[in-house]
Amino acid sequence: MDDPLFFLSYARNDQDAYLEKFYEELCDAVARWSGRPAKEVAFRDTYAVDVGEQWTPELAGALQTARVLVPLYSPSFFASEYCGKEWAFFRLRQDEHLRATPGAPRPPVILPVLWMPPEALPPLPQVASEIQYAHPDFGDEYLEEGLRRLRVRRAHQEVVEELAKRIVRAAQQHALPRAPDAADPAALPSAFAAPPKPGAPPAAPLPPPSLGKEGPRYVQCVYVAARRSELAADGARAALDGYGDESGMEWSPYLPAVREAVGLLVNDVTVSEGFLYTSLEVDDRLVERLEEAETRGKIVVLVVDPWTLRLEPYQKPMNRFDRLNLYNTVVLVPWNPGDPETEAVRADLETRLSRTFLRWSSLKPERFVDGIGSAEALKNELKVALTRARMRVINAAEVLKRAEGARPVPKPVVSGPGAAP
Repeated sequence: MDDPLFFLSYARNDQDAYLEKFYEELCDAVARWSGRPAKEVAFRDTYAVDVGEQWTPELAGALQTARVLVPLYSPSFFASEYCGKEWAFFRLRQDEHLRATPGAPRPPVILPVLWMPPEALPPLPQVASEIQYAHPDFGDEYLEEGLRRLRVRRAHQEVVEELAKRIVRAAQQHALPRAPDAADPAALPSAFAAPPKPGAPPAAPLPPPSLGKEGPRYVQCVYVAARRSELAADGARAALDGYGDESGMEWSPYLPAVREAVGLLVNDVTVSEGFLYTSLEVDDRLVERLEEAETRGKIVVLVVDPWTLRLEPYQKPMNRFDRLNLYNTVVLVPWNPGDPETEAVRADLETRLSRTFLRWSSLKPERFVDGIGSAEALKNELKVALTRARMRVINAAEVLKRAEGARPVPKPVVSGPGAAP
């Protein structure tokens, strides 16, 4: 395999269905413009490395050989020491080029993407402030909204296409040397922590990645859907085509009628309705994260695969979740009437679902929506659920203000599905 044309650098907090789709589209576009197979034009790391851990040989090798670095600008990106080390390693290769060619300019092979709106970003570190991300060819909507929130499909595609052309052009014009063999990505200081140049104003400290934004504009989704390997190992079910290899958001609940993954179905709704959306993993810390989301006034959506509840690593966290009373949260349960295996044991699956969500199932249909039988129905139910959850969060915030003695704040007018008449 030839060296990858670009290395995608992104914060793990930003990994969701929309990022997955963007990466796939960008690889396809770069393949068209370069003539290389889409599977060989890029590298992105899907293994979360903690600071100080040994980086995988694949990751270190890609940092040494990729022609272009494509960082996704977001608050989480600049708060990530991991992303800062990737940038620092790539800059080390640029420095090697400058040493080999005295007087030459720094090769323009770092092509940033404005993933979130500029207003959401912290003050840029010195290394990032030196690079232009506001390209006229990308259009005004991109500069105002960021690529993740770009809702106009044609505008989104035009940005991806133009970015692909820039990647191929930069890769063809510049071939960076490798960093010194002794260079270790894990040992490098983050490029974002580097001191500013003499005379440059000091950058404001970056917020910890755990803080994030607050309020009902933000949605966190939990995909309670097992990986294909987990279901295969347990023997829970025979038909596994609808499940992914890496995360629950890859689950396609309505195969064969609709192949689209649940993460993309959810993303289409959240983006079109003006929400900012991330995902949460099902693990031992899930309850803690859900309680934090309620404290911060974020909306939470659980999308549940009944088959996955047969697996203990998923059922236990859901049993713990069922003991919570979270006003900001809704549970959605897709059912596939076109799946013979599901229909054959549906009664058993429904019994397990009811036992797992003994308390939450009593909140139908306001906060627990079962029997969602199509992709279109799932989108519609999600729109209604988001509108109602937003109102609950707003009302709760008003109650807290009154309890603290503040003057009551008039409720904002909310229109759309589920709004009060």
